[in-house]
Amino acid sequence: MKVLGYLCYAFAVIDFAGMFFGYDLTGVSWSPIVAGVIGSILVRAGEKESS
Repeated sequence: MKVLGYLCYAFAVIDFAGMFFGYDLTGVSWSPIVAGVIGSILVRAGEKESS
């Protein structure tokens, strides 16, 4: 779960940085926020599994 969460974080960062370079990966401006929230949920779920 944690790995998938970190991948969502990476996608959020890439999508957000892409807006500054003129690349829109998803077509909506709020997608980095959603990807970051999903990543946060998955990382927290992964931490609870391991403890």
